[in-house]
Amino acid sequence: MTLFTWCIALLLLVAPALLMPAQAQTDFYIRSPRLGITHITHPSITESSGRYQNALLIGAGWHRFPVYWSDIERESGERVWDAFDRMVTLDVNSGLRTDLILLNVPTYRRDGNTIQNLYAPVFADGTDIPSAGKVLNPANYWGDFVAAAVRRYMPDGVLARQLGWGAGVGVRVWEAWNEPDLTMFWQASVADYARLLKVTYLVAHHIDSQARVMLAGLSYANPVRNDWLAKILAIYATDPDAPNHNWYMDIVALHTYVNAYLSPFIIEHAQATLARYDLERPIWLNETGVPAWDDYPGETWTVNTPGLRQYRVTMREQAQYMTQSTTMAWAAGADVIFIHQLYDDCAASPVGTTFPPHNGNLCTGVPLNQCTGEAFGLFRNERGAECFNQHPQPGSARPAAAAYYQLASIFGERAFALAGTLDLNAWGEAFVFDAAPQISGAAFDPARISLQDQITVPGRVTERIWVLWNWATIPLVLEIPALGNNARLHTPDDEFRLAPENGVYTVTLPVVNAANYPSFSETELNNIDGDVYFLVEEVSSGILPGEPALTMQGVGVISVTRDLPDAPTAVPLPADAVVPFIPTPIPTLDPMQDTTPPMTSMTPLPARSPSVFTVAWQGNDDSGIAEYIVWVSVDDGNWLPWLQTAEVTAEYTGETGKQYEFAVWAVDLAGNWSRNIDLQPMTLTQVE
Repeated sequence: MTLFTWCIALLLLVAPALLMPAQAQTDFYIRSPRLGITHITHPSITESSGRYQNALLIGAGWHRFPVYWSDIERESGERVWDAFDRMVTLDVNSGLRTDLILLNVPTYRRDGNTIQNLYAPVFADGTDIPSAGKVLNPANYWGDFVAAAVRRYMPDGVLARQLGWGAGVGVRVWEAWNEPDLTMFWQASVADYARLLKVTYLVAHHIDSQARVMLAGLSYANPVRNDWLAKILAIYATDPDAPNHNWYMDIVALHTYVNAYLSPFIIEHAQATLARYDLERPIWLNETGVPAWDDYPGETWTVNTPGLRQYRVTMREQAQYMTQSTTMAWAAGADVIFIHQLYDDCAASPVGTTFPPHNGNLCTGVPLNQCTGEAFGLFRNERGAECFNQHPQPGSARPAAAAYYQLASIFGERAFALAGTLDLNAWGEAFVFDAAPQISGAAFDPARISLQDQITVPGRVTERIWVLWNWATIPLVLEIPALGNNARLHTPDDEFRLAPENGVYTVTLPVVNAANYPSFSETELNNIDGDVYFLVEEVSSGILPGEPALTMQGVGVISVTRDLPDAPTAVPLPADAVVPFIPTPIPTLDPMQDTTPPMTSMTPLPARSPSVFTVAWQGNDDSGIAEYIVWVSVDDGNWLPWLQTAEVTAEYTGETGKQYEFAVWAVDLAGNWSRNIDLQPMTLTQVE
């Protein structure tokens, strides 16, 4: 029986703690302050105690979920909070902290693609300038909703007083919308979103001086071409009041999926963007994950036909991704990481979608999202779930749940900081963290120690945590210099005591399995690297050393991180380029009435093209196209997303001798996706 299994068996005995107020709980849950989960439960689920128990079992410390304005104000002048009261109360009673997303607009408060009166003054005196005693302007409807939510859920707010919560208990983190850089969530302009964020900040801080307002989690689908953080900061740079109000953001949030190496990349990109304005902000990665294909409701029948699935991995790789994304995000400077999500739930499928496990036969003649689902969950759906409720082991944990628990238990509640980042001669990765001891009741901060220093804290115990993985097709043998007399080696399946020999710990990392991804070298066969091992060494003298020396079978180590693999990118359209005229159909239907998916097509490409060529596409829909996703396949390889855009042309840069096939999806203003999700070439060309 593994350690995780034993812990589950033990913690089942303390499940009734969920029914007690937070201040009355005495339990053994970790509640990691730097790990959270997006969507532990949903407003439509009335009984969630089992879900919260599983979140606590694996060590979660945060819960992220949306409060929908459109659900609270279904009719003008009436607000119904019941479902969200229940979720906030469960968070409090479970001892979890809350990242609460404020989202959506009631129909009667819409103004085209934006919100009525969003630019109305924040305060009743006709200004946006806060001061003590000022009254908020109820005619700024978004601000009025934010004010109602903050007053209700803040510490000593309406709900806290009703239920007798203790001092400081309530919501303090308010996320202003979700992924505004995707048109499926936000159809208005960047300037409109910057205004929404400013209103949120001013209102929340006026009501609760300790509130923290978060710039909504950005998808960062293409941070180079569509960098909303940079655009928002450029807008605030022209606002003379922005420096007086923290540039209207206390936290910056980002999202990544599928490729773990994107996590440190976009975090460092965001840090550099902030630095251009001499700013620093806590950065949260509050959505990261990848769905599994080898478990219901995923495409289990595609074991020998990987081309039939897109951006899906095995359950083992799902666990590897989660650990790699999280630790690299921490190494890059992220504060809190949220995994998407606790259960599969419905994901992108309509409520009510379900089917029995099958061999692919149910996909004949139906849209793919009616015969498969996204298996993001750390746990499988229960038998009575709204979707995908026919798993033979309902409610059971996937390997990613054990990996999450491993992260929570190793990093726990103690402070830690990056001590070194090493590229193991292009064969593997090593991230080294120092876990801080406690000195006179205050946390010791290893981040203030240079990598060359040695700081001694007499009589204190600290830890050095090595996070190790291989990304090659041969085993990797590491010799890690010992600082103490023993360590614990955590693998995905077990835990061992390890003693040094001749002053080193010897660790052999397993190989990476191929996953049929294109464009990788012979030693890099997967978008997700191998099993993650943790070597946790106690240093009883309290020494926090400088960057350790490390050898790999006598090969020297260079202190640089692995670069992201190159990928084709779009380039600006030349001024003299000839672009074929593609008529755009005029919408004829209100999006609220549109249930018909859009149709897409692509302009044919010539048989042969130069290295830079124009790709063009179009969509036909009753209510209008919101956005396209353009896919590319190189030399009959797997399909990869190239662009997510509202444009209908772009330049593609290819390589001589290679063949390029393209396909395009579309989503309309009503949220309907085109049905050509079984990707087939819609146009192709070969570069001369």
